[in-house]
Amino acid sequence: MRENGKWPKGSGKRTRRDELSPQDKFACHRYSIHGTKERAIQEAFPHLNGRSAMAKANRFFKKTHINEYLSSIASEIHGSKEQVVDAAKMVLDELDLLGFSDIKDYFPEGSKESEFLKGMGKKSRAIESFEITDDLIGGIVQRKTIKFKLHSKVKSLELRGKNLKLYTDMIQGVIVTKPEVYVPDNGRNVARGKS
Repeated sequence: MRENGKWPKGSGKRTRRDELSPQDKFACHRYSIHGTKERAIQEAFPHLNGRSAMAKANRFFKKTHINEYLSSIASEIHGSKEQVVDAAKMVLDELDLLGFSDIKDYFPEGSKESEFLKGMGKKSRAIESFEITDDLIGGIVQRKTIKFKLHSKVKSLELRGKNLKLYTDMIQGVIVTKPEVYVPDNGRNVARGKS
């Protein structure tokens, strides 16, 4: 590897065209860390300036053996494509279970909780928890108290806003700039002694 910021003599040489030099491997590892092709090339080949690094990056990362090596790095880090897909499916299944759950599914048919929730229709999916109490006087129900808590409205709106990309500076390829605010100088910028 590099010593004092320089590669040892002869380290860039390879015997076959598709064999990776230590610099090539270093560039691939740097790219896998920060995801910037030009920066990875500049770190591996410090003698290249901006335009040269950009041109080399464009050629370098199109090579088949480079992409194969990048895939092997990704497999070491994340596992095989099949493992990543399986893990993603498990995460989505769990999110679907939580996201589309309905509290009325957890009470037996005919119970007072089930009857209360059935009357709410699909709105029951917004309920996080609830409690029904009967006030008894002389063994007779005088009043029924129902307390319930809804899932976080703020969190729901935040996730919906992220889905709609409301919190980003770029929406569908169009850069959204913040409006400039005009503040009059009221003579503050007039040079002293001049009228």
